[in-house]
Amino acid sequence: MDKLDNFLQTLKQLPEDEQKIIQSKNIEELDAAEREHQEFQNSFVRGNCYLCHLPLTAFDISKSCLHWLLNPEGFKKRYFEFIYAHYSYFQIESYLRWVANQEIPLQNINALSQEDTKNKPIELTICYKSLEWSFSCSESDLQGHKASRYGQFSHYHFQMRIAEKPFINYTDFHIPFTEGDLFKLGIIRKNYPALRHVFPFGDGMKEALNAEPDKLLENMQLTTDENKSSFHLQTVVTTEPGKPISIDKIEAMIKESQKTRKPLAALAHKYINDASVKVMISPGESVPEIAKRTIRHR
Repeated sequence: MDKLDNFLQTLKQLPEDEQKIIQSKNIEELDAAEREHQEFQNSFVRGNCYLCHLPLTAFDISKSCLHWLLNPEGFKKRYFEFIYAHYSYFQIESYLRWVANQEIPLQNINALSQEDTKNKPIELTICYKSLEWSFSCSESDLQGHKASRYGQFSHYHFQMRIAEKPFINYTDFHIPFTEGDLFKLGIIRKNYPALRHVFPFGDGMKEALNAEPDKLLENMQLTTDENKSSFHLQTVVTTEPGKPISIDKIEAMIKESQKTRKPLAALAHKYINDASVKVMISPGESVPEIAKRTIRHR
């Protein structure tokens, strides 16, 4: 990583006009990502793969493709090796994020840190219809299991479920990271503060909950089925002694909520301006749980 550190230091010392050129290149990259995502969407809604141009239901062993993870007829567990031989970790994750957001934006992607595994480099579960994909990488995976027969290199693990039934297990493969993967992983882990990694059009619950709460509330709508909700809202209103909230304000707030389908939490600041209003946003009932990985000990 010495070369990378030197490169980042060089970037900081570049003249302003050259830094503007780099910023322009970044914009070009984002534009390219937008065009690629549009191509993905256009093909996906037609039932075709934008990468190999075959139907999403087709499986051709001579054309290794990410759409195999949608379980076309003929795809077997052993063919997963063909996928990671041709595609890097971040290519696989980005593709599955796009697929998940085709069904329901944000809700189907859970990369929220768990209390007991919050220092894991990677812990992620993505869902689409009856399919569930999970990724896991511990610190020892990242460093490589030097004293083990398997996985001595930097690697991650992958799990796939079909209708809740096992198809690929975490223990089936030790999947090597590419050099580019390790660079991007370093950015995500804030090893290089000058750089930032994003998943264009692949945001999940983690990215949503890191957004500004007011903007998040602005785009929320009420659901008739709480079990299908993307977010759970809890609103706490604290008034000063002797200054109760007017019942007229509460009724007006409820009426607007019913009319516009905006949650009460999004309207509270509009109607209750003489009290303290705090809104807590957490993942809803429909957000998938991160698939746990049990570490085996000899």
